[in-house]
Amino acid sequence: MSQISIIVPVYNAAKYLSRTIASIQAQTFEDWELLFVNDGSTDNSAEIIEGYATKDARIKLIHQKNLGPARARNVGMNNAQGQYISFVDSDDTIEPHMMQCMYDTAIRYQAHIVMCNFAIISGSRHKRTESHHDFTCDCIMTQNQLVQEVLKRYFEGNSAGVPSLCNKIFDLKWLRSKGIIIPEDRVRAEDWMFNLNCMEAEPRFCAIDDVLYNYWQNEGSIMHSVRENEWKQHFESMQILYEVNVRHGLHYEQNIATQCVNGSIGHLLCIYANKPVRIDIAEQIMHYIDLHKVLKDVDINSLSKAFKLIAIALKIKQYWIVKILLKIFTKKW
Repeated sequence: MSQISIIVPVYNAAKYLSRTIASIQAQTFEDWELLFVNDGSTDNSAEIIEGYATKDARIKLIHQKNLGPARARNVGMNNAQGQYISFVDSDDTIEPHMMQCMYDTAIRYQAHIVMCNFAIISGSRHKRTESHHDFTCDCIMTQNQLVQEVLKRYFEGNSAGVPSLCNKIFDLKWLRSKGIIIPEDRVRAEDWMFNLNCMEAEPRFCAIDDVLYNYWQNEGSIMHSVRENEWKQHFESMQILYEVNVRHGLHYEQNIATQCVNGSIGHLLCIYANKPVRIDIAEQIMHYIDLHKVLKDVDINSLSKAFKLIAIALKIKQYWIVKILLKIFTKKW
């Protein structure tokens, strides 16, 4: 049985798979299994993986219909044999010593979750920009530290990778004992909810300062498509966040309102950036009663200039101005 199960959901990732696999095979820690879950790819992703699997018995390929990355990751978790699990996206890479550092830390502190720092690689020159969480490192955080340092990142804007799946390893037995899986009913941000559920389950949590995971911003990966119920789920997420805020005696009501407004305007811009423009969804968002409730509490001055103008027009219910602003700023977005 391998010590770490690395789970990679795959959908039409043929262009990047070799790069990702090479970074995993280069690990100094060798006691891992690599579980690819092919989510109904229509390109030659499966053939590429099979080619590697014939040469490396640690690599396994599981097939499923196109049911989305959440289901793919849960299938990977159900088939995992490792003591710990790690998630890697099919177009990203990890540093050669990532699994060794994460595993050694987990064993040393008997941690349920270990979190590292990450970098973003972008542009044709592959510029690498590091992100650091500045948490207390190399110890099991107390419950108070977990709330004050980690959970607070859900409210303060600079998430530092807290909602991400890929900069962590998780104790699989602990996850199963808590019944924590990737939510499959969410259109997006299932990783956000998974990690929030983990943090609320009072884990033995340990952060390390090493920058070990590389998120690649590939061409076309930033474009955000419009999905039917995504904007409603954003409000549901903010309601959950409000409940967490109350439960822990925090005072982030205005931050939550600002996140609500930022997210709603972001959805509106996405709608206008995609063709055909889904005016019906845009109208639902603009007239949504809960949006107008949070507009009363939002910190307008914390918004960017474009978002501030749209928020003001929404607040005074001048929807014709909102539509004009959306058309203008979509071109610059």
